[in-house]
Amino acid sequence: MNKIGLYLDLDTEFVVGKKYCYLTNDICPICLEEREYFEVHHCVPKVDGGSDDYRNLLNICGSCHALATRGCVKERLPRFLAAYYHQLMYFGFDFFLTINRKKGDFFDENPSIIEILEIYKQVDAEQKHKYNTFIKNEARLFYQYLRDVARGVWLWSEYCQIARIP
Repeated sequence: MNKIGLYLDLDTEFVVGKKYCYLTNDICPICLEEREYFEVHHCVPKVDGGSDDYRNLLNICGSCHALATRGCVKERLPRFLAAYYHQLMYFGFDFFLTINRKKGDFFDENPSIIEILEIYKQVDAEQKHKYNTFIKNEARLFYQYLRDVARGVWLWSEYCQIARIP
């Protein structure tokens, strides 16, 4: 995966740990600031079927975590979605396989993902690779954009127009 611009050329790398994922050199993947205090964030919340699998857990700074889980919509949504797309960017369809199915969960809110996963499970390895490459590239763009909305590079009002948020 091309790293140029991904973390704004900061001296950091993505690490897949045994319990969670993180960036090196104490860099938060949401605000891209060097921080001292980090918290493990469930990219898909447990209440929505998110698991404690390392692919669903991303270490983010305490400030971003507070805003992603308890902030107003303007603060919460871009951070929450940036973390989600960050993990999807690295793990592709395997990210969705960590989600536990239950009534009223993530998949009920996103039924098209169920259809895509069913197709994905039935194709050969070459097709799976193509699907994964596509979804990872798309997720990278969403991650970078939402991260920048959270950082104030793009205006919230512009995001609302694009995402059709009233």
